[in-house]
Amino acid sequence: MKLKNETLEQLRITKGKNNLSIIALAQNIGISRYTIGSIINGRTDGLSKQTINKIDTYLAKCK
Repeated sequence: MKLKNETLEQLRITKGKNNLSIIALAQNIGISRYTIGSIINGRTDGLSKQTINKIDTYLAKCK
């Protein structure tokens, strides 16, 4: 699955607003720092549904 552009942008905004490092963001979401780094930098073509659900859940908590 692919992450929606809106979700990716919201993830980047949340990272910046909270002044989080890639490592801290990964720990908060519950995924590896390599995965979140690739996501933030736009280098992923496919993600598991579980990873996308974790990102969506984290962003919902941050609103």
